[in-house]
Amino acid sequence: MSAQEGGAEGDEPGMAVEPGEANAPCGVSTPIRPEEDPPDEQQTYDVIIIGGGLFSCCLHYFLKKKKPDIRILILEKEQTLGGYIKTECLEHQGKKFLCELGPNIFKTSDESYQLLKELNLLSHVRVLNKNLLRYVYSGGKLHPLRLSIWGYFAFPLISAINKVKLIYKILFKRYKKLTAYDEDISVEGYMRENFDLQHFNFLLLPLIYGSCGGMGNISAISFFSRNLKLFDNKLNKLRVWQERMEHQRACQPPVWGRVSAVDSLRGGDVDSAAPLPNEEEPPNLQKHISINQQHSYAQGMNQKHDSSSCFNNVLYRLDTSTGDTIAGDLIGESNTISETTGDHSSGSHQNNNPVNDKFTTKHHAGMDTKKGQCDFEHTPFVKRIYEKCKCAILDAMLLFIPQLAKVGSIEYEQQQKKKILGKTISLKYGMYEIIDQLKKNINEKYVWTNEEVDFVEKHNEDTWVCTIKRKHASKTSCIYGRNIILTVNSKICANIMRKILPPEMKANLVNVQYTSIISVTVYYHKKDIILPPNCFGFLSADKTNHILGCFYTSNMFKERCNDDSIVVLTLYMGGKNNPNDVYMEEKDIIKIISEELTNIFHVENNAQPVILKMKKWFDSIPFYSLNYERNLKRFLNELNNPQYRNLFVDSGWITGTSISDRIASARDLSEFMASSVFTMKTQCANPVLA
Repeated sequence: MSAQEGGAEGDEPGMAVEPGEANAPCGVSTPIRPEEDPPDEQQTYDVIIIGGGLFSCCLHYFLKKKKPDIRILILEKEQTLGGYIKTECLEHQGKKFLCELGPNIFKTSDESYQLLKELNLLSHVRVLNKNLLRYVYSGGKLHPLRLSIWGYFAFPLISAINKVKLIYKILFKRYKKLTAYDEDISVEGYMRENFDLQHFNFLLLPLIYGSCGGMGNISAISFFSRNLKLFDNKLNKLRVWQERMEHQRACQPPVWGRVSAVDSLRGGDVDSAAPLPNEEEPPNLQKHISINQQHSYAQGMNQKHDSSSCFNNVLYRLDTSTGDTIAGDLIGESNTISETTGDHSSGSHQNNNPVNDKFTTKHHAGMDTKKGQCDFEHTPFVKRIYEKCKCAILDAMLLFIPQLAKVGSIEYEQQQKKKILGKTISLKYGMYEIIDQLKKNINEKYVWTNEEVDFVEKHNEDTWVCTIKRKHASKTSCIYGRNIILTVNSKICANIMRKILPPEMKANLVNVQYTSIISVTVYYHKKDIILPPNCFGFLSADKTNHILGCFYTSNMFKERCNDDSIVVLTLYMGGKNNPNDVYMEEKDIIKIISEELTNIFHVENNAQPVILKMKKWFDSIPFYSLNYERNLKRFLNELNNPQYRNLFVDSGWITGTSISDRIASARDLSEFMASSVFTMKTQCANPVLA
């Protein structure tokens, strides 16, 4: 069970440093902008992002990579960035704990893996042990659910007859596809009509509790496509910005000859105009092409393996555009080294080829020396002695350290990627490490916290205006931007857009349902509680339970507690079954937790759980009621009208609530804006503080 990340509220600290003081967030916990100078109302920003959650931080990062000189302003109503990602380091009776108040884990995708790599967080990734068992709580007992075909057949809550029927119907397609329904249908109704209620009650219902705190009347199309990701529904894909880019490309007439062989040799941009067929090439370019052809021919003639080249690829990376030596990373850091003028893929050519001698820099492990410094060192005799000694030493080293020849290769990086991609992971010092790394690329001057946007409206043809309610002043402020991005939930979105949305559209957004969840971190002494072996956690199939699910946190990741005699649990309660739980007093919540945990686990000596942290999340996770997709499609179609040009809406209720969903959608939106909003060429520079 994981509280899903989505909107623009909340915060959580956790950095690549050791846990700090008791009851203090991990890492940098100070607000991004203290209460000081008022917002600058004179300038017009290129982009204004309303909401400071994970999506907003990622979008800022990706946009800055593509366009470092644009001005981006982030407006966040809470004190710090991060949204629902919250990590806190606590201390109790000399024991140190790392508590996640929001998402504990997430499943990696290509986009989230690439971001972790770019943020240098791969070394902090903690992959969940695949041998840990999930349990389903029903009838006062915990039943193991192994994620395999044999584990499915061994699952005791579903009869063998129903298991055989399900497999038969799936294999021979003896069921009605969801896409064949004219009207939306609930998950419970769909399972009753096509399969059986045992699979619904003991498999799907716990998943509904765990993913969104909902009930069986959730939309089947939305749940299977958004939560379980079993298929893409026809109405709304999660990758909406990719879909819009594909539509734009399909509508554009083809342009032939954008990239030529000369452009490739120049290392020019993809959109650079190719020279005309009769246009004379510059003399220096002709010479450069000739040199590269000589290199290619020499490569084909000499097939002998040069071990010094392999070893040099391990020790350094050569930036041929600047002549600098760049340190490598064992997992494979940013991207392969830059495109440059000419083909310099082989390190041995740069060191040995006499054609390039006077134009290049000689690079050795640990030092760079400009050629021509001493006549003696360039004599043929000295050169031959040096090269022979170098090759002999490196050959000997590679015999003892064969792994060095692999590091830096594409195959090696792919092997490292396979260890993480598609796996369920967390980070060493908590999920907030992602936010902390992203914040390093954000200028604090352009992050305004404790600022709540009242509404947005059109100022003129090219500019939007955001009216901000000042918390510590009676007046309002107006901020101007060329592009506005709303990353908030549907209810807040409807309120902010109330002056520009049609009444019916505004009502649809207000009527989107959400669940409220309570996240509680507790601990027991191991001698006082008996948990099942290899326990990952459990999801409840009991419709009367307040606790929806629970993680055995200290068993999942050892960094969550520094004391092995302690059992740390993170549990979630409330949801649609118990919507009033979030309004209960803390003492009543603790009483319910103690009673239910005693019934679920074997708690001895009447031991009571120690409550470390409790967080109430109001309207935190979207609940997909019937016809949710149709109403969402109407809203997205409305945004395509000209009056909303350069106003974008993206949040968990549109493009998915998981962490990987948010990262992927932020990257997609940045690429969409780069291709259709900003008239610029994509740059590969690192994010720059603006």
